[in-house]
Amino acid sequence: MPPTNAEVLKRAEVRDGLGESLAESLRQGNGRATWDGVAVARGEGFRLEDIQTEVLIWHGEQDRNDPVEMAARPAPVDATGRNRRQISV
Repeated sequence: MPPTNAEVLKRAEVRDGLGESLAESLRQGNGRATWDGVAVARGEGFRLEDIQTEVLIWHGEQDRNDPVEMAARPAPVDATGRNRRQISV
């Protein structure tokens, strides 16, 4: 884990928020998360323009699993026709 992640995880509100998010994502089982992993491993994706809500992408420049270049691949607009915003941290 990059030192910046370790530092942020010292904050109780971040740890709590991540824990709540993980619990909610698995509340109905791990099937969807499993298929998400399969899609990533196979290289299957989705078109950003098919998402029916505004999209804001946060991507850490020190991410060891997914290079920041991966976040730059999606289309420049979402399904609402608005430009997506990408924030690298």
